[in-house]
Amino acid sequence: MNSTRSGKLWNRDFFLLWQGHFVSSVGTVIYGIAVSFFVLEETGSTALMGIVGASVYIPRAIVSPYAGAVIDRVRKKRVLVACDTLAAILLISAAIIAIRGELRPATLTVIGLALGTIQAFFRPATQALLPRIVNEDNLTRANAAYSTVSSGSDVIGRFAGGYLFGLLGSAVVILVNGVTFLFSALTELFIREPIDAKRGDPDSQRRSVWNDIFQGFKLLGRIPGLRSITAAVAFLNFCGFMIVTLYVPLFYNRTGLGPPAYGVAMAMSTLGGLLGSVLFASVRIPASRRAAFFIVPGVVSNLLIVAFPYLPTLFMMSTLILVAGFVATPINVVLSTALQLSVPREYHGRVFSIVGMIGGILVPLAMVVGGALAERLPAEILIPANAMVLAIVFGAMALSRRSREFLETAVRE
Repeated sequence: MNSTRSGKLWNRDFFLLWQGHFVSSVGTVIYGIAVSFFVLEETGSTALMGIVGASVYIPRAIVSPYAGAVIDRVRKKRVLVACDTLAAILLISAAIIAIRGELRPATLTVIGLALGTIQAFFRPATQALLPRIVNEDNLTRANAAYSTVSSGSDVIGRFAGGYLFGLLGSAVVILVNGVTFLFSALTELFIREPIDAKRGDPDSQRRSVWNDIFQGFKLLGRIPGLRSITAAVAFLNFCGFMIVTLYVPLFYNRTGLGPPAYGVAMAMSTLGGLLGSVLFASVRIPASRRAAFFIVPGVVSNLLIVAFPYLPTLFMMSTLILVAGFVATPINVVLSTALQLSVPREYHGRVFSIVGMIGGILVPLAMVVGGALAERLPAEILIPANAMVLAIVFGAMALSRRSREFLETAVRE
């Protein structure tokens, strides 16, 4: 590879990627809150709210393997710029529909499907680009620093989302989100991506995309522990996203809370994640301790969530969920680092997409089921039940030797 990677973590290219994605993520969080409460206010149906929310995740299960094969053939930077530009066009068009007073849940579902398709390309392209612009020694810290994008944007977006929706309405919120994607696309234009010689000659570029996908699935089975980790993540995401879906009716139906209180509590959760990301961006986790940093936070953070719905004040709820968010920080950092180090670089796009597909395949079902169950059972029962299941599953992973070995070792190129 013709490398232009700097020896320092916060090099020019990493900062450009980080800041552009941060701004667009803030807009996306605000948009997500506005959509959830818009559907709930318009229809009164938590089931329909779950369906609209699930629409973003459905394309990932269908498109992700194909997207990964395409990403391995092209420059990652070009994929990112194209994705953000398309998202901007889509959202600005949706804002025009909202300004005309014609926004409906069905329209939001179609928009969600389109955004989900775009994200199916964007996410694995980002994961594949990081090891190309950051040195291997800094990769764990880079993943932690990059996770501050989601944590930091959630803090700002969730604090602002409930209030902005109430003050400005859905049209302005959607328009702002579209503008943030334009900014992100602009910053990504200036990223210098090294040329990867392993992408092959022109003849290899013309080989079947479906063959590439097949090779990605084969590699998934050859890396010890990756299949079991991926299957576990799929189940963990199912329960986790059901909890996230149930937070909305919990706050919407409880007297004295509502959208602004929801925004504050969810912002505190991600503020905890942001503080944890800052911490882990400055320290190195030894390979021999990665499994512990994955399993223990998973158990502890979910045991804290068991108590969350029963706390009597917003202050107590916000404090507890902040601590839970801080404790859970290492989970994704460890998983991303293990993937990036164990998978050969020329397979990054394919394998990351396949892992993302399998890991997220149950997410739409979780959101639909969560919304439907909330019409029959109180969220105060459903949230603790799911959190307890998550704590048990994380604990059980300590008994899986292959899972521990995958998290703690890396097959270097």
